[in-house]
Amino acid sequence: MIDWNPRHLYRKIFKTEGEMEWFLQHVCTSDWNEKQDAGRSFEEATIELLGKFPEHEIPIRAWYDRWRKQ
Repeated sequence: MIDWNPRHLYRKIFKTEGEMEWFLQHVCTSDWNEKQDAGRSFEEATIELLGKFPEHEIPIRAWYDRWRKQ
């Protein structure tokens, strides 16, 4: 079992806790992540968010590209 807490990763990406918390509440939300837990592919999930939040491409892609490195 993996202790996945996105804050471990995003503290390395965002300059402030406030920016990180906003991102987790509005972009990579727990509801969004639960859809992957239910079987949606990482690729589909990433494409969905990039369509809505293209300005956050780096942290969106980091969710799955770097989760093992958190």
